[in-house]
Amino acid sequence: LLASASPRRRELLALLGLPFDTQVSEVDESARAGEDPAAYVTRLSLEKARGVAERLHESADSNASPPLASLVVAAATAVVDGPDALGKPADAGEAVAMLKRLRGQTHQVFTAITLLNRQTGETVTDLSRTARVNLALEGTPGALQPSGAVEFRQAAAQLAKPAASLEQVTGTVRL
Repeated sequence: LLASASPRRRELLALLGLPFDTQVSEVDESARAGEDPAAYVTRLSLEKARGVAERLHESADSNASPPLASLVVAAATAVVDGPDALGKPADAGEAVAMLKRLRGQTHQVFTAITLLNRQTGETVTDLSRTARVNLALEGTPGALQPSGAVEFRQAAAQLAKPAASLEQVTGTVRL
């Protein structure tokens, strides 16, 4: 069960070829005062998984038919540009503005993934290593084109590879 509304996370999970349901987490995604990005994404990923699991448990108690998935998968990502942790863009315009801000700037990406076993309540949370990312933007402002999204996903796939050291990733997003 994927605890996310993210189309990208659904797409990545679908690549595994396993059937899954999706339940959107209703967790407040605000960072706490003084919380560093690694702690933020770790906490948020765990809260998303637990929140969805608890909601499913409550619906099972009320005789509703919850998804039968025994595993909940949740993730959280934070982009850090210098001293600023950038939040999730509210719309396409904000996403374009964020990408423009990051253009040519090396920034860091933190991602945590939590797996929660609904039968045992056991959780495993993994924080990805910090990656340095440098995106180049091409084209004129407007909607993100699929080719840019594909190239961005290719850069993101590089981030998922296990590595012993910090990895430099470069991607191009066409606007």
